[in-house]
Amino acid sequence: QKAIALLPQKQQLVFNMKYFQEMKYKDMSDILDTSQGALKASYHLAVKKIEDYLKGN
Repeated sequence: QKAIALLPQKQQLVFNMKYFQEMKYKDMSDILDTSQGALKASYHLAVKKIEDYLKGN
């Protein structure tokens, strides 16, 4: 949870919607009025930052 809290707000939102709520990118795109590509990029950046945090980098 601490690693998630360190993410920028948009990455937190995208990560929570995808990981915890298991939403599809299409549904997220409709809700957030953002392209699926941008959402995928935000999600993968968030995952990378969380992994780096957990590894102590």
